Amino acid sequence: MAPQAELYDYRVFGKRTFGGMTTSQAIVEAIQQAVKDGCHVINMSLSVSYPHPSIHSAVKAAAKKGVVMVCAAGNSGDGDSTTNEMNTYPARFKETISCAAVEKVNGMPVAKFSESNPEVDFAGIGVDVQSFKPGGGFQKMSGTSMATPHLAGFIAALMTEGSLKNNPEKVRKELASKFAIDIGDKGRDNSTGVGFVTFLSRTEFHQFFQKQ
Repeated sequence: MAPQAELYDYRVFGKRTFGGMTTSQAIVEAIQQAVKDGCHVINMSLSVSYPHPSIHSAVKAAAKKGVVMVCAAGNSGDGDSTTNEMNTYPARFKETISCAAVEKVNGMPVAKFSESNPEVDFAGIGVDVQSFKPGGGFQKMSGTSMATPHLAGFIAALMTEGSLKNNPEKVRKELASKFAIDIGDKGRDNSTGVGFVTFLSRTEFHQFFQKQ
């Protein structure tokens, strides 16, 4: 999607974290290191259930530097768009872009596990996504953590022409006005935000994913 982009990997889970830190400490270190490394987009396919002040401080500092942060909306949804799940961070911080998960089938339905709340911004494909398998090979995986890289990669592709770098607010506006297709409930909603992000035109999208 963005072949000229450079990829950096920061481990925040498991034994090989930043010197055996707690998960929240490792997330802070990873964000700070990504900023130091000059990353323009940070994909966070992760979540914690508490709004740690240290994580929020790192997020705010990154945003001030012009870094776009795309975060998984969370996988504790109940399949009901009228109820809200409110305990997934850093997706719920206003400085980040929260990404929900939808299925790649007709109508583009929201994944039942995808959390809904007013902070959800956009949606990406997050069900049965082909992914690498530990030890080699491939496997299909589902989750908002699988949807988030689609959106982060999309943003990286948009940044290749230059004007969107270091401008998170402009990125949001560009996605919403030019690349988001309204799905689910009409208008902005708590399950998919502004909508599904794609390079397809509305006509092309509806040809491929017509509602049954």
